[in-house]
Amino acid sequence: MRNSALAAVSIVALIQVLGEAQALAQQETQRILLPAPSIVDPPDATAVLQNAGALALLESWSVVYLHAQAIGDANGSGDAVLVALPLFGGLSIGTGLEVLRPRLAGSADPPPRATGIFSFALGRSPTFGLGFTYRQFVSDGDPGVDGLGEWSGGLALRPASFFSLAATVHDLNTPVVRTSGPIPRLWTFGLGLRPLVRDSLTLLGEIDVSEDDRPNVPRGGIEVGLPWVGAARATVEHAIRSDGERELRVDVALDVRSGNAALGGGFVAGTSDERTGEASARAWTASARISGERFRGVPRPSRVRKVEVREGLDVRALAALTRRLGRDATDPSVDGVLLVPRSGFGGLSAASEVSRRIEGLRRRGRKVACHLEEATGSTLAACAAADRIWIGPAGGIRLVGVREEALFFTDLMGRLGIRAQIVKVGDYKSAPEGVTRMSSSDAAREQRDLLLADEFGDLVSMIARGRRLSAEVVTRLIDEGPFSAPDAIEAGLADEIVNEDEIDRSLRKLHGGRVSVEESPDPPEHPRRWGQAPAVAVIYVEDSIVDGESFDVPLLRGHFTGAETIAKALRTVREDSRIGAVVLRIESPGGSATASERIWREARRTARVKPVVASMGSIAASGGYYVAAAADRIFAERSTLTGSIGIFYGKADLSEMLREVGIGVEFAGRGRRAHMESMFRPYSDEEVRFLEDRIRYYYGIFVRRVATGRDKTFEQIDDVAQGRVWSGRRAKEVGLVDEFGGLDEAVREARRRGRLPWDAQIVELPERAGGLLDLVLGGGVRTEEPRWPTGLGRVLRALGPFAYLDAHRPQAMLDVVRLEQDF
Repeated sequence: MRNSALAAVSIVALIQVLGEAQALAQQETQRILLPAPSIVDPPDATAVLQNAGALALLESWSVVYLHAQAIGDANGSGDAVLVALPLFGGLSIGTGLEVLRPRLAGSADPPPRATGIFSFALGRSPTFGLGFTYRQFVSDGDPGVDGLGEWSGGLALRPASFFSLAATVHDLNTPVVRTSGPIPRLWTFGLGLRPLVRDSLTLLGEIDVSEDDRPNVPRGGIEVGLPWVGAARATVEHAIRSDGERELRVDVALDVRSGNAALGGGFVAGTSDERTGEASARAWTASARISGERFRGVPRPSRVRKVEVREGLDVRALAALTRRLGRDATDPSVDGVLLVPRSGFGGLSAASEVSRRIEGLRRRGRKVACHLEEATGSTLAACAAADRIWIGPAGGIRLVGVREEALFFTDLMGRLGIRAQIVKVGDYKSAPEGVTRMSSSDAAREQRDLLLADEFGDLVSMIARGRRLSAEVVTRLIDEGPFSAPDAIEAGLADEIVNEDEIDRSLRKLHGGRVSVEESPDPPEHPRRWGQAPAVAVIYVEDSIVDGESFDVPLLRGHFTGAETIAKALRTVREDSRIGAVVLRIESPGGSATASERIWREARRTARVKPVVASMGSIAASGGYYVAAAADRIFAERSTLTGSIGIFYGKADLSEMLREVGIGVEFAGRGRRAHMESMFRPYSDEEVRFLEDRIRYYYGIFVRRVATGRDKTFEQIDDVAQGRVWSGRRAKEVGLVDEFGGLDEAVREARRRGRLPWDAQIVELPERAGGLLDLVLGGGVRTEEPRWPTGLGRVLRALGPFAYLDAHRPQAMLDVVRLEQDF
């Protein structure tokens, strides 16, 4: 049991130290003095003594050592070792050993008392816990308590992130002391509030209620998180003695935390004379603990996080990287970041997101260094925001500009006897040109030139701003590239040649002293919370959009997002009360128009219940933009490829190839258009006219969906549609995009609209088949790719989506070769 009123070292020492305190709750089964205790929020294995119910809500194992020492003539002491271990299925256990050594002034000391402790708890983390503790007393020479067994129970309820309830009952079994009789139960009820939601400020209120005639003892407390130190706690309790005098007790404690360890200390002061208010220190405490949970507290010398990027970044790995850099910017124990990109970021849009995170780190006083080997232009654009760019002596920077490569397969298909038949709406709908022409149309060239101009301008701007060069100088340098390591330094694109084994020395120079480079996984993303933590759901719409479930094609490094999979994810978050807002992260050139419509409808239904924000990556065009149009707010990078509001039908006619190889086909059926979708004959003129009418209908649906989402008229959207592809910069000008920013900015907006905490948890959906969600392990962000030769890989990926075209479904797709640019 726990005596929350005084929690003295032992009952005998308590009486001697504090005098006649009959009004305060006292039990023979007194336990060791705890530093500023509370049943509402015991942070570690002390829950074994304070509230066994809270044991089920601990996030990790912990071991705690406690020492308590009374001050004055009666200077008794006590020691305890406590262990807590969460297991499985909501089950947690705890154990401990406690030894009390009371001393009395002017008389013989009572015998020491040892107590063995065992606790168990069941809970539904992190909202509910119920637990029990059994204590077995052994006292050498005190027959009153020797062999006594005592049960206590505890309940912890955390229904919300800002509100918590707790209750405990001690001496639940009313154990009988041989020398004094049964011990009455002592009930304690507690309430906790977190006005700021996070654990930086906690307000506590408790009251002790005894089943005998002793009065209730109220208590108030506060816990404050101290940056760069740990946490401070204080409790104040008040009681009226039997003679009418008031007593006040103040208990304060300080925890100094670093990594997985913490040291604490505290003292107790009280008044026993209301007339004079005379106060004296009564006892002090010390504690030490280790835990599986990492604490924010006293930093080690210049802690530097190493983040290594290998084999490129897919959309989820990029999200993990930027989220990690964002956490490092707010973690007071992090002094700097070493970014080691060993491959490109995949394009300028991804580089923009990384660049903003680097700028955020520097604004908060973190130093950022990039170590390059063979870097692309987009990698340089991201790292230009860092304090230092180091480059290996055999490395270089492939800064040569921006490009777009379009592949045309029409003649090859003709030689094979294959003819693509495409019916489309939109003069700028150029996606099918790769299988219908041998060069780009005038409309395609027009929009391509505008897109390349915008992208080139963004590349120049990012490098110039980060490296403090003029735009004219950067433009000239691009024409002079690529650069070897010495040439890059001479041009001002890098700062120093640094071998990989010399990085630590350069970091010491940058930070002005010793550094500790960490490659371990990140600490928990969120501070210790109460209750079911509110969350933002991030739903990924990646690569080509198809009907049905999502699937992967590993050999083509391809992923196909199924409308049914995304619809299920949207229904899940819509019905989950924990999810307060939704972000659609779109990295897709589109695909099936019917699949895009299915996702749009589920997203709109979700938007009626909770906020939906769209975040567009390097490409969110055609069907990808169709999906984004369902959101309340759309974010894009300046270089995002978007728009392409248009539709086409298509199929491959293999009839000529079959004739060339000597295969005949005989058609039989009923219905004028029974064989319209067959690959073994071309469309008839009547079927082409029918498809043109039908595709205009689907185009009208597409435009109306966008007009609804953007709160514009059909005519306003039609003017910027017709298959036209826009950069994010121009899309904002014409009203297709609301804000510039990446996934982090979209999540921040979703939290704001959903009235969620600024650090509300992120839940990612749906799960990516085949483990393509890359984990940040050992300081690295890695993805696995098939080892195709570069040229062959691009050809296969360009053809891949067309292999899955469904002749009876309209397509809303952009030329996917644009996805492959990494300059």
